[in-house]
Amino acid sequence: MFTKRKAVLFFSLLIYTTTVICDGAGVLPYVKDNAKVYFLLSEDQHHPGLWTDLGGRGRADEDTAAKEFAEEGGGIIVIGRKDPYKHRKDIRKKARKKIGKKQGIMRVKSSSPQRGTFIYKTYLMDVTSEVNKAGGKRKTVQRLNDNTKWVKKKIRDMKKSSKAPVRNKAKKYRAYAEKTDFVWVERQDLLNAAHTRGMKIKGKEPRNVLKRNIRNHVKLIQGL
Repeated sequence: MFTKRKAVLFFSLLIYTTTVICDGAGVLPYVKDNAKVYFLLSEDQHHPGLWTDLGGRGRADEDTAAKEFAEEGGGIIVIGRKDPYKHRKDIRKKARKKIGKKQGIMRVKSSSPQRGTFIYKTYLMDVTSEVNKAGGKRKTVQRLNDNTKWVKKKIRDMKKSSKAPVRNKAKKYRAYAEKTDFVWVERQDLLNAAHTRGMKIKGKEPRNVLKRNIRNHVKLIQGL
């Protein structure tokens, strides 16, 4: 029998599924270098061959964006620490503070066969000072890729442990090893790729949701 209590539980689950599982948020870091603006794009293992921001599923808000930023390489960018899980709270705190400065928010409503209709927000984040301290754009990408390899090795080592708690902890590190590549893209190249079907940046296209977000916020991108 479909009681009132079951109905409440059903619709609560439906709302949770729609707002938490389907929606999402992320961060698109950028730097200003000699009158030009460059954006950091990344590729992850779930969408090989496609560039995207540092983001994922969850509520389309700043907390989700900060969490995803911390998991997908943000630690190297904002605090320079190697172990992203160990320093996750510090990374999120720093990211949340920078996101709170409202440097720009891109919001898009999209849909897919797997997720249905969903809202995705991308928060623009100026990391110029942090990247300069790290030695520049090329050095930052090198450190991001090296850190992903370090996390993957740590996971493999933890899985070999004879101690169950250590093996179980390896699962918590998985989210920090999803990225497979990073690249800095000049503003005009990113705008061109968002408006040109099939255009690739270093052999990969931006994901459709990122393209739509860029196309819907051209003035915001140009005004940075």
